Amino acid sequence: GYRPAIADAAAKQMPGLYQALSTQWWVDELYGKILLRPIALLSDLLFQLVDRAVIDASVNGTGMAVEASGDAAHRAHSGFLSHYLLLMYAGSVIFLVFWFLLS
Repeated sequence: GYRPAIADAAAKQMPGLYQALSTQWWVDELYGKILLRPIALLSDLLFQLVDRAVIDASVNGTGMAVEASGDAAHRAHSGFLSHYLLLMYAGSVIFLVFWFLLS
């Protein structure tokens, strides 16, 4: 078991070694400074660059595109058959113009 008298005697004779052993050779501190801190900094950087700039922007852009297309579709759907026929006619004319220009 643990004998405080031996530990105290060792601490007095070899204070540097006793300090190193009692702090477990500073493994936790070195692990934190060498591995954990750089990993945390890298993850914060990637969060800012990838998550916020790329992923959030694409999700927000998709949402805005869906909202804009919904607004356009809402305006186009009036419920009047004559409007639908006019849009179909205009689309056909535009298609034919491009067909003849590109062929």
